[in-house]
Amino acid sequence: MNNKKKVAIVTGASSGIGKAAAVKFLQMGYTVHAAARRLYAMKDLEAQGAMVHQVDLRNVAEIASFANAVIAASGRIDVLVNSAGYGFYGAVEEAPMAAAKEQLARQGVSK
Repeated sequence: MNNKKKVAIVTGASSGIGKAAAVKFLQMGYTVHAAARRLYAMKDLEAQGAMVHQVDLRNVAEIASFANAVIAASGRIDVLVNSAGYGFYGAVEEAPMAAAKEQLARQGVSK
């Protein structure tokens, strides 16, 4: 554990803004813990020195396990970039009711 390097967690690091943020933090000398559901999409980050974690942020137990693993490996968390997303795509009129309810529940809107 290197206590002098700042530690960043980046979720949604398999693509887009999350991946770009992870790359930038690596370039700045941070210890980077990159998280996403697709490990294979973070192989390039791993090759650059990031610690990659497969995490589904829809699962509370996986989130807790991930946070504990970061603390165990790096001793602390200095920065969190939460770029993971969850969406349902399509016309609302055609969405199955179960999918629509789950999307709203994830946003704290249900009931």
